[in-house]
Amino acid sequence: MLIDFILKQHKLWLESNGSKGKKADLTDANLSGADLAGADLTGANLAGADLTDADLHGANLSDANLSGADLAGAYLDGAILDGANLIGANLTDANLRGANLADANLHGANLSGADLAGADLSGAYLTGANLNSKWMYRTKVDQSQLSWLATDPNFCDWVNNLIVKKEAA
Repeated sequence: MLIDFILKQHKLWLESNGSKGKKADLTDANLSGADLAGADLTGANLAGADLTDADLHGANLSDANLSGADLAGAYLDGAILDGANLIGANLTDANLRGANLADANLHGANLSGADLAGADLSGAYLTGANLNSKWMYRTKVDQSQLSWLATDPNFCDWVNNLIVKKEAA
């Protein structure tokens, strides 16, 4: 299967610091319903990819480009997305429980109905994101993000369940 070959080449690229293999370029790929659980896609290009209902639990997507990707209904439980580019991504009804989204760029992303319980959003760029999430229990955020988060219509429902990381003096 082509995706298996791409993942093997990407793993070789990661392990060799780019001297062997090839960085995964899955731009506009149709990966709807794909089983990518535990995959290491660090730094991969998945811009515009269709990942609806894909299983990405425990996957490493650190510094990956997921701009404009469709992740509606995707299972990203425990996924590592720190530093990922999620500009304009569709994460409607995605399961992001315990996911690491620290320092991710979520500008204009749609997280409507997403499950963010236990997720780490500290340092994430959230301006313009639709965070109409019903599940933000024990979600980690920075103190500086609170004023923007307060604009979310469900803020009053989950504000007391957030873990707020205080800014260093």
